[in-house]
Amino acid sequence: MVKAIFIYAIILINLGKILDFFPQFAMLHLGKLALGAAAVYLLFFEPSAFWRALRGNALAPYLAALALLATFGVPFSVWRGGAWEGLIGYMKTLCIFIAVCALAQGGQASVARHAAIVAMGLLGTMIIAARGAEGAEGLMQRLHVSGTYDPNDIALFFVTFLPLAVAEALIGGKMMRVVGLGSACAAVVGIALTQSRGGVASLALVAGHALLMAGRRAWLLLPILLVGAWIFFNNADVRIWERFQDLGEQSDYNFTDRAGRLEVWREGLMLMAGHPLLGVGVGQFANALGMVGSGVYITAHNTYIQIGAELGVAGLVLYLAMLWRLRKIAVNGIKSPNSGDRMRSRGMLLALTGFAAGSFLLSLAYSPILYSLLALAALAHMERQRHAEAENAAAKKSAMRGADAAPITGRAATGRNTKVFRTSYSAARKHASGGSSLLASCAARRAQKKLLLELGDIRRSRQAPISDDKEQKP
Repeated sequence: MVKAIFIYAIILINLGKILDFFPQFAMLHLGKLALGAAAVYLLFFEPSAFWRALRGNALAPYLAALALLATFGVPFSVWRGGAWEGLIGYMKTLCIFIAVCALAQGGQASVARHAAIVAMGLLGTMIIAARGAEGAEGLMQRLHVSGTYDPNDIALFFVTFLPLAVAEALIGGKMMRVVGLGSACAAVVGIALTQSRGGVASLALVAGHALLMAGRRAWLLLPILLVGAWIFFNNADVRIWERFQDLGEQSDYNFTDRAGRLEVWREGLMLMAGHPLLGVGVGQFANALGMVGSGVYITAHNTYIQIGAELGVAGLVLYLAMLWRLRKIAVNGIKSPNSGDRMRSRGMLLALTGFAAGSFLLSLAYSPILYSLLALAALAHMERQRHAEAENAAAKKSAMRGADAAPITGRAATGRNTKVFRTSYSAARKHASGGSSLLASCAARRAQKKLLLELGDIRRSRQAPISDDKEQKP
């Protein structure tokens, strides 16, 4: 119960930015207090939780390497003081990842997933309520209710966690079905209110990817997609379509202005080429662009260019490798024999698709949106690994129990032991073919090979002459 409270507090405050709606609590630094309280609790009651969370974490090596690059790049940054502040902010985001993994491991992964979905639902609900309070004047402006997230960030947050909410609603109980579908509807309305072109394009890409993954069963997704499209079009303002029409005209600032995306991307690639080893410093893209670039202090508006310019080419390679590892975790989960795990893994893969597409237009290399998604993926991987180890241990225990139950001296005992070993072999083979990780798969295959050898001994004993007390006929 205590762990669940800490998980909800950390995710709601740091990911959902719920306190942005209550400025009077800003001076309390409740996000830092929640992280500190969780760390103290774990140090006193579960001091090994941090080590376990990092030891079995498939994404921890990539994050550790990125943190080292960010640290080593501070002395060589274009502005050391700014790079030091950026490093502190990045370490805070890493602490969110570590704290969630340490608190939610060992059966609490579902709590972290539900907390992220609730955070999305609460943010969407508060956005709708705030927009309704603004009246007609608010409808003519882009949604901007958070001091941390701008409208494009909010839209990408919704696009990223929307597939996870739908997946949990499809496989969860009645309460989770209500919360998941309600949060998903609030997210769709929120995307429409943000008037974010990148958010709408990413949402369409996620829907297309979902249809491709469904294959012949795509018709089952059509009711969900049609309801979502109906909600979106009923809440979308005409101004969002005007913004899309501006893309084909030269009046769009992204094509003509020095602060437009095309010019900023070109300058960012030049910064990456000029600082290929350690980059310009974590969080220093805007300062580097203003000091040694075009003279305009503006963010990269592209996560890949941002991390390549700030952490160098090695940082970009590590970042892409981390996203690819996250994809492998989701793909391995889709192959799981458990239907719930398969559905959640499909949601995770769609969430990665949405973030990877949307971050092409935003600077979110160190955002809690990404690191919360990484934490959920790492927890899913550790949960599958824990289940694989438990089933492997059960298979070995069953094999040992069958071997000790009765000696192989007659046909009846031989048949009984053969049945036990065949059952254990089936469990090991099931794991070996659908393992969630390389280590679990190797362990299952070793158990499978051992059981095959023992089963071969039983079969050979069947073919041997039976030694009874009665005298054998010649």
